[in-house]
This record gives sequence, C-alpha cells and structure tokens, in this order.
Amino acid sequence: MKKALPHTLALITIVIWSSTFVVTKYLLEYFSPTAILIYRFFISIILLFIIYPKFHKPQKLTHELYFLGAGLSGITGYFLLQNIALSYTSATNVGIISGIVPIVTLLSSFIAFKKPKISWNFVLGFFIAISGIILITLNGAFELKLNPLGDILAILAMVSWGIYGVFLKLLTDLGYQGTTMTRHIMEYGFIFLIPAFFITKSSFNFNAFTDYKVVLSLLFLALFASTLAFLLWNYSCQRISTVTTNIYLYLSPLISTLFSFIFLKEKITLFIIIGMILSIIGLLVSSNFTINFIKKLFNFNKNNIDEEKGSD
Repeated sequence: MKKALPHTLALITIVIWSSTFVVTKYLLEYFSPTAILIYRFFISIILLFIIYPKFHKPQKLTHELYFLGAGLSGITGYFLLQNIALSYTSATNVGIISGIVPIVTLLSSFIAFKKPKISWNFVLGFFIAISGIILITLNGAFELKLNPLGDILAILAMVSWGIYGVFLKLLTDLGYQGTTMTRHIMEYGFIFLIPAFFITKSSFNFNAFTDYKVVLSLLFLALFASTLAFLLWNYSCQRISTVTTNIYLYLSPLISTLFSFIFLKEKITLFIIIGMILSIIGLLVSSNFTINFIKKLFNFNKNNIDEEKGSD
C-alpha cells in the first residue's frame, strides 16, 4: 500500500499535466507563452504560501544553490525551452522528443549518483513506449520534418527536466520536502522567468481578465497543474525515486490525445489506439513496481502449489 500511493499520485499528476494542453491552447489566444508562465507560477506561489505561511530559512549556501538549480531547470528551463521550441518546430516533434524524458532522467541520475543501474526491462520498456508515442504523435502521417533549432530546444527542455530530478534528489537527501521545498523551487523559477518575460517582449494583457473563462483557465493551471501537481510529483519522487516516477510520462501523449478527443473533438485512429497500447505496455515493462508485483504473484502461486503438494 505504501508503494501503491506514490505510483497513484504520479499517475494523477500526469493526468493533470496532460490536460493542460487544452487549457494552454485556449489561453494562447490571449497571452504569450511567457506571460502564461508568469501568471501561472505567481498565483501558485501565493497559494502555497497560504497553505504553509512560513518563510524558507536558508541553512547553507550549497543548499540554496540546489534550490536555485531546481528552479532554473524544472521551472524556467523546462517550460520556457519547451514553449520556445513550439514556436520553431511542430508539436509532433516535441511530442516525440518528450518520450526521451525517462531515459534522460535515468542517465542524469546515474551520472550524478552512479545509480540506479540501467536494467534490461527499463531499456526494453523505453523502446516499446517510444514506439507508441511515435504512432500517437504521427498518427499515420509519417512526415517528420526536422527543424534543427526547434528540435534542439525541445531536447534541451527534456534534459533540463532530467537535471531537475537530480537537484530534487539532492534536496530530498538533505531533508527538505513538502510545501516549503516546492514553493522555494518555484520562487527561484519565477525569478528567472521575469527577465525572460521582458526579453521576449511579452505583455500582461489585463483586458483579458474580463472574460471569466480566462480567469478560470489560469486558476486551473495555477491551482492544479502547478500547486497540486508539483506537490504530488515531488512527493512521488521522494518515495519511489525520480527515475521511477518519470516513467509515467510515457502516458502523457496518450492522455493528451484522450483530452483532445473529449474537448477538441479530434478523431482517434487505429494508429493512436495501437500507440496507446504500446505506451501502456512500455510503462508496465519499465516499472520495477510491475516486475516486483509479477515476481510476488509468481512466488505466491508457487507457494500455493508447494503447499498443495505437501498436503497430498
């Protein structure tokens, strides 16, 4: 049960993050990508402070550097690079490239901590899942147009998320956790978003707030996609490791497609269905939780057979 909870919370987080595609697509009609991030994380920081109204007390300079690194990589770097990449390359390319996050996270963790070891089931699951992601994103139209700048930025965004996992583990090992840690990471991320806002020549467009749909959409991104999701994600990373938690990102294209089908009335083809199945299989194969469950189930059945033989 203790292991099942963080797995469940990681899955809930992916569902929330995957739904942001529809919401962000709507908000882009009113704001620039950087402006959306500014509003989103500013509101989230306030909400986290309301939940836990205590200021972070710096202990050591190295600790603060870890927080700075986490904010720069997991908030500013990841979201900003991904949004900029979308302006240079297609969503299809970014969707496929996002499938490398689990393997990038594993390599980042191995380089930084010399663990975990790269297992056969993780690699096999990666190739199965990435095949599913390719089928979902291309959807039968096998015309992958490469754009060097946009694709490189998308790859850098995924690398930035992998680096975030390293800083998150460093902070967890130092005893930081929960609301305070998540809020302080966002604070550093928000600080670095401010110069990006002016560099990209964005505007706040306050007139858009007269539309209640805009307000509700921003509150959804701040309350659920940022505040709640990051709390759940960080908790899962602390309990079952960053590498294991990131495996659930294999399901992101699948869930995004389902939301697009429900809210944007986009069609689900045979290619998408096959891709969904492969993504789920890849997740199950990659997860040590699944492998351990199968082993326990096998041992349980084996013990039952031995007991029946013994009773005979």
